[in-house]
Amino acid sequence: MANSRPRRRPGFLAEFRAGVRFFRRSRVLVALCGGVVVATLGTGALNTLAVFFLTGGLHTAASWLGVLFAAAGAGAVAGALLGGWAAARIGAARVFWLGMVLGGALLLVYSRLTWFPMAVATVALVGLMFGAINAAAPPLFLAVIPQQLIGRVMSVFNPLQQAANIASMAVAGFVAGPLLHNMRVRVAGVTFGPIDTVFGVSALLITVAGLVLMRQLGQPVPQETAGACAAPGVLRSMSQQRRCRRCRCRWRSGPAWPSRRL
Repeated sequence: MANSRPRRRPGFLAEFRAGVRFFRRSRVLVALCGGVVVATLGTGALNTLAVFFLTGGLHTAASWLGVLFAAAGAGAVAGALLGGWAAARIGAARVFWLGMVLGGALLLVYSRLTWFPMAVATVALVGLMFGAINAAAPPLFLAVIPQQLIGRVMSVFNPLQQAANIASMAVAGFVAGPLLHNMRVRVAGVTFGPIDTVFGVSALLITVAGLVLMRQLGQPVPQETAGACAAPGVLRSMSQQRRCRRCRCRWRSGPAWPSRRL
Protein backbone atom coordinates (compact mmCIF):
# COMPACT_ATOMS: atom_id res chain seq x y z
CA MET A 1 0.00 0.00 0.00
CA ALA A 2 1.38 3.41 -1.00
CA ASN A 3 2.31 5.67 1.81
CA SER A 4 -0.08 8.64 1.62
CA ARG A 5 1.33 11.87 2.93
CA PRO A 6 -0.94 14.41 4.58
CA ARG A 7 -1.74 17.34 2.31
CA ARG A 8 0.10 20.48 3.31
CA ARG A 9 -2.06 23.53 3.81
CA PRO A 10 -0.77 26.87 2.54
CA GLY A 11 0.38 29.32 5.17
CA PHE A 12 -1.49 32.34 6.45
CA LEU A 13 0.34 34.84 4.25
CA ALA A 14 -0.35 32.84 1.10
CA GLU A 15 -4.06 32.61 1.91
CA PHE A 16 -4.24 36.30 2.84
CA ARG A 17 -2.52 37.30 -0.41
CA ALA A 18 -5.04 35.17 -2.27
CA GLY A 19 -7.87 37.11 -0.64
CA VAL A 20 -6.24 40.46 -1.42
CA ARG A 21 -5.59 39.40 -5.02
CA PHE A 22 -9.16 38.35 -5.62
CA PHE A 23 -10.56 41.36 -3.78
CA ARG A 24 -8.70 44.01 -5.76
CA ARG A 25 -9.53 42.35 -9.11
CA SER A 26 -13.27 42.25 -8.48
CA ARG A 27 -15.06 45.40 -9.54
CA VAL A 28 -18.14 44.48 -7.50
CA LEU A 29 -16.20 43.81 -4.30
CA VAL A 30 -14.27 47.06 -4.56
CA ALA A 31 -17.53 48.97 -5.15
CA LEU A 32 -19.28 47.24 -2.24
CA CYS A 33 -16.34 47.82 0.07
CA GLY A 34 -16.26 51.49 -0.87
CA GLY A 35 -19.96 51.83 -0.16
CA VAL A 36 -19.76 50.08 3.20
CA VAL A 37 -16.72 52.12 4.23
CA VAL A 38 -18.43 55.42 3.36
CA ALA A 39 -21.59 54.36 5.22
CA THR A 40 -19.46 53.35 8.22
CA LEU A 41 -17.76 56.75 8.20
CA GLY A 42 -21.15 58.43 8.35
CA THR A 43 -22.60 56.27 11.11
CA GLY A 44 -19.38 56.57 13.12
CA ALA A 45 -19.61 60.36 13.01
CA LEU A 46 -23.29 60.17 13.96
CA ASN A 47 -22.62 57.99 16.99
CA THR A 48 -19.66 60.07 18.15
CA LEU A 49 -21.36 63.46 17.99
CA ALA A 50 -24.91 62.41 18.87
CA VAL A 51 -24.83 63.72 22.44
CA PHE A 52 -23.43 67.11 21.36
CA PHE A 53 -26.00 67.43 18.60
CA LEU A 54 -28.72 66.52 21.10
CA THR A 55 -27.79 69.25 23.56
CA GLY A 56 -26.61 71.89 21.09
CA GLY A 57 -28.72 71.37 17.96
CA LEU A 58 -31.91 69.86 19.40
CA HIS A 59 -31.75 71.83 22.67
CA THR A 60 -32.64 68.74 24.70
CA ALA A 61 -31.15 67.31 27.88
CA ALA A 62 -28.45 64.67 27.44
CA SER A 63 -30.60 62.20 29.42
CA TRP A 64 -32.73 61.76 26.26
CA LEU A 65 -29.81 60.29 24.33
CA GLY A 66 -31.01 56.76 25.06
CA VAL A 67 -34.34 57.51 23.37
CA LEU A 68 -32.50 58.71 20.27
CA PHE A 69 -30.33 55.57 20.12
CA ALA A 70 -33.35 53.35 20.83
CA ALA A 71 -35.16 54.86 17.85
CA ALA A 72 -32.13 54.26 15.63
CA GLY A 73 -31.85 50.67 16.89
CA ALA A 74 -35.55 49.95 16.35
CA GLY A 75 -35.25 51.34 12.82
CA ALA A 76 -32.20 49.16 12.14
CA VAL A 77 -34.02 46.01 13.26
CA ALA A 78 -37.02 46.87 11.10
CA GLY A 79 -34.71 47.70 8.20
CA ALA A 80 -32.95 44.34 8.47
CA LEU A 81 -36.30 42.54 8.30
CA LEU A 82 -37.70 44.66 5.49
CA GLY A 83 -34.39 44.65 3.63
CA GLY A 84 -34.47 40.87 3.25
CA TRP A 85 -38.08 41.03 2.09
CA ALA A 86 -37.30 43.79 -0.42
CA ALA A 87 -34.15 42.05 -1.70
CA ALA A 88 -36.21 39.01 -2.67
CA ARG A 89 -38.42 41.25 -4.83
CA ILE A 90 -36.25 43.98 -6.33
CA GLY A 91 -32.77 42.52 -5.80
CA ALA A 92 -30.13 42.99 -3.11
CA ALA A 93 -28.15 45.45 -5.25
CA ARG A 94 -31.10 47.85 -5.54
CA VAL A 95 -31.79 47.59 -1.82
CA PHE A 96 -28.12 48.37 -1.12
CA TRP A 97 -27.76 51.50 -3.22
CA LEU A 98 -31.28 52.74 -2.50
CA GLY A 99 -30.58 52.39 1.22
CA MET A 100 -27.44 54.49 0.84
CA VAL A 101 -29.10 57.22 -1.23
CA LEU A 102 -32.16 57.50 1.01
CA GLY A 103 -30.12 57.06 4.19
CA GLY A 104 -27.81 59.90 3.17
CA ALA A 105 -30.75 62.14 2.29
CA LEU A 106 -32.44 61.44 5.63
CA LEU A 107 -29.20 62.07 7.50
CA LEU A 108 -28.95 65.44 5.74
CA VAL A 109 -32.49 66.27 6.90
CA TYR A 110 -31.57 65.12 10.42
CA SER A 111 -28.59 67.48 10.51
CA ARG A 112 -30.89 70.50 10.02
CA LEU A 113 -33.51 69.60 12.64
CA THR A 114 -34.03 71.52 15.87
CA TRP A 115 -37.10 69.72 17.26
CA PHE A 116 -36.46 66.55 19.27
CA PRO A 117 -39.61 64.53 18.36
CA MET A 118 -38.98 65.06 14.65
CA ALA A 119 -35.33 64.08 15.16
CA VAL A 120 -36.41 60.81 16.83
CA ALA A 121 -38.64 59.94 13.86
CA THR A 122 -35.95 60.89 11.34
CA VAL A 123 -33.16 58.96 13.04
CA ALA A 124 -35.45 55.91 13.14
CA LEU A 125 -35.79 56.17 9.35
CA VAL A 126 -32.02 56.57 9.04
CA GLY A 127 -31.63 53.36 11.06
CA LEU A 128 -34.19 51.70 8.79
CA MET A 129 -32.10 52.49 5.71
CA PHE A 130 -28.83 51.32 7.23
CA GLY A 131 -30.50 48.16 8.55
CA ALA A 132 -31.59 47.40 5.00
CA ILE A 133 -28.01 47.98 3.80
CA ASN A 134 -26.72 45.49 6.37
CA ALA A 135 -29.28 42.93 5.22
CA ALA A 136 -28.48 43.39 1.53
CA ALA A 137 -24.67 43.33 1.77
CA PRO A 138 -24.05 39.62 2.65
CA PRO A 139 -25.95 38.20 -0.37
CA LEU A 140 -24.00 40.54 -2.64
CA PHE A 141 -20.67 39.38 -1.20
CA LEU A 142 -21.62 35.71 -1.39
CA ALA A 143 -22.78 36.11 -5.00
CA VAL A 144 -19.31 37.10 -6.24
CA ILE A 145 -16.89 35.31 -3.88
CA PRO A 146 -16.00 31.66 -4.57
CA GLN A 147 -16.88 29.39 -1.68
CA GLN A 148 -13.28 28.45 -0.89
CA LEU A 149 -12.24 32.12 -0.75
CA ILE A 150 -15.01 33.54 1.44
CA GLY A 151 -12.93 33.56 4.62
CA ARG A 152 -9.86 34.98 2.87
CA VAL A 153 -11.74 37.79 1.14
CA MET A 154 -13.70 38.72 4.26
CA SER A 155 -10.44 38.84 6.20
CA VAL A 156 -9.55 41.74 3.89
CA PHE A 157 -12.94 43.46 4.06
CA ASN A 158 -13.65 43.28 7.81
CA PRO A 159 -10.46 45.09 8.94
CA LEU A 160 -11.17 47.85 6.40
CA GLN A 161 -14.65 48.34 7.84
CA GLN A 162 -13.39 48.40 11.42
CA ALA A 163 -10.59 50.81 10.50
CA ALA A 164 -13.17 53.10 8.84
CA ASN A 165 -15.28 53.03 12.00
CA ILE A 166 -12.35 53.99 14.22
CA ALA A 167 -11.15 56.64 11.76
CA SER A 168 -14.62 58.19 11.53
CA MET A 169 -14.81 58.66 15.29
CA ALA A 170 -11.35 60.24 15.41
CA VAL A 171 -11.91 62.53 12.41
CA ALA A 172 -15.42 63.59 13.49
CA GLY A 173 -14.17 64.45 16.97
CA PHE A 174 -11.23 66.44 15.62
CA VAL A 175 -13.22 68.32 12.97
CA ALA A 176 -16.13 69.20 15.25
CA GLY A 177 -13.75 69.98 18.13
CA PRO A 178 -10.40 71.72 17.63
CA LEU A 179 -10.84 72.42 13.90
CA LEU A 180 -14.35 73.92 13.70
CA HIS A 181 -15.15 74.57 17.35
CA ASN A 182 -16.06 78.26 16.86
CA MET A 183 -17.57 77.86 13.39
CA ARG A 184 -20.75 79.87 12.75
CA VAL A 185 -21.45 80.38 9.06
CA ARG A 186 -24.67 81.83 7.68
CA VAL A 187 -25.54 81.06 4.04
CA ALA A 188 -28.86 82.16 2.50
CA GLY A 189 -30.37 82.57 5.92
CA VAL A 190 -29.22 79.11 7.11
CA THR A 191 -26.72 78.88 9.96
CA PHE A 192 -24.12 76.11 9.94
CA GLY A 193 -22.27 75.00 13.04
CA PRO A 194 -19.52 72.41 13.48
CA ILE A 195 -21.66 69.36 14.30
CA ASP A 196 -24.40 69.82 11.72
CA THR A 197 -21.69 70.52 9.13
CA VAL A 198 -20.00 67.20 9.89
CA PHE A 199 -23.38 65.43 9.66
CA GLY A 200 -24.21 67.22 6.41
CA VAL A 201 -20.90 66.39 4.73
CA SER A 202 -21.21 62.74 5.84
CA ALA A 203 -24.76 62.64 4.44
CA LEU A 204 -23.65 64.03 1.08
CA LEU A 205 -20.79 61.52 0.85
CA ILE A 206 -23.18 58.62 1.57
CA THR A 207 -25.68 59.85 -1.03
CA VAL A 208 -23.01 60.31 -3.69
CA ALA A 209 -21.57 56.87 -2.92
CA GLY A 210 -25.06 55.37 -3.32
CA LEU A 211 -25.48 57.02 -6.72
CA VAL A 212 -22.08 55.70 -7.82
CA LEU A 213 -23.04 52.22 -6.65
CA MET A 214 -26.30 52.46 -8.58
CA ARG A 215 -24.21 52.56 -11.76
CA GLN A 216 -21.58 50.02 -10.65
CA LEU A 217 -24.00 47.38 -9.37
CA GLY A 218 -26.39 47.86 -12.27
CA GLN A 219 -23.82 46.59 -14.80
CA PRO A 220 -23.46 42.89 -15.66
CA VAL A 221 -20.73 41.20 -13.61
CA PRO A 222 -18.87 37.93 -14.23
CA GLN A 223 -19.91 34.90 -12.24
CA GLU A 224 -16.72 34.47 -10.24
CA THR A 225 -17.28 30.85 -9.29
CA ALA A 226 -15.08 28.45 -7.36
CA GLY A 227 -11.59 27.97 -8.77
CA ALA A 228 -11.80 30.94 -11.11
CA CYS A 229 -8.64 33.02 -11.31
CA ALA A 230 -8.53 33.68 -7.62
CA ALA A 231 -5.46 32.17 -6.02
CA PRO A 232 -3.21 29.76 -7.92
CA GLY A 233 -1.22 27.67 -5.45
CA VAL A 234 -3.73 28.17 -2.66
CA LEU A 235 -6.69 26.24 -4.09
CA ARG A 236 -7.45 22.84 -2.65
CA SER A 237 -6.50 20.56 -5.54
CA MET A 238 -4.15 20.48 -8.51
CA SER A 239 -7.09 20.30 -10.91
CA GLN A 240 -8.42 23.57 -9.47
CA GLN A 241 -4.97 25.12 -9.85
CA ARG A 242 -4.83 24.01 -13.50
CA ARG A 243 -8.29 25.46 -14.19
CA CYS A 244 -7.25 28.72 -12.57
CA ARG A 245 -4.07 28.97 -14.70
CA ARG A 246 -6.01 28.19 -17.88
CA CYS A 247 -8.66 30.87 -17.40
CA ARG A 248 -6.58 33.50 -15.64
CA CYS A 249 -5.53 35.23 -18.83
CA ARG A 250 -9.12 35.25 -20.09
CA TRP A 251 -10.26 36.80 -16.82
CA ARG A 252 -7.73 39.58 -17.15
CA SER A 253 -8.75 40.40 -20.71
CA GLY A 254 -12.53 40.01 -20.20
CA PRO A 255 -15.23 37.94 -18.52
CA ALA A 256 -14.74 34.19 -18.92
CA TRP A 257 -18.17 33.34 -17.52
CA PRO A 258 -21.78 34.21 -18.38
CA SER A 259 -22.69 37.70 -17.22
CA ARG A 260 -25.56 38.35 -14.86
CA ARG A 261 -27.01 41.17 -12.80
CA LEU A 262 -27.01 41.23 -9.04
